Amino acid sequence: MIATPEETTTYDVIVRDDNGCINQALVTVVVLVLECGEPYIFIPTGFTPDGDGLNDELEVYGNNIQEMYLVVYNRWGELVFESRDQAEKWDGTYRGNELPAGTFGFYLEVICDDGDQYTKKGNITLLR
Repeated sequence: MIATPEETTTYDVIVRDDNGCINQALVTVVVLVLECGEPYIFIPTGFTPDGDGLNDELEVYGNNIQEMYLVVYNRWGELVFESRDQAEKWDGTYRGNELPAGTFGFYLEVICDDGDQYTKKGNITLLR
């Protein structure tokens, strides 16, 4: 039997094996509703593309993202990164060149699995 409840539900499960032995247990299936916003959609405020394998790329986190649009601008308003693919991460480069440490503006627009929209704008700090 497969259970796909739409809300948290407790089932009384009874199992009988080939020898006729019976076992019974209560099983609770917890249903989480992921909202279209923080903390379920998250973009860090800084990253360190220094090659140490920790926080080297900027990415958008979220398990319920259907569509995404992220743009990052330098302090002069020049577009330095743009993506519609959540799997695409920014490595702190522009046109193949490493950008210096600094603060960059961003705009994020997300459409979640339930059709709701979430937008956020702010600053990201690139540390070297």
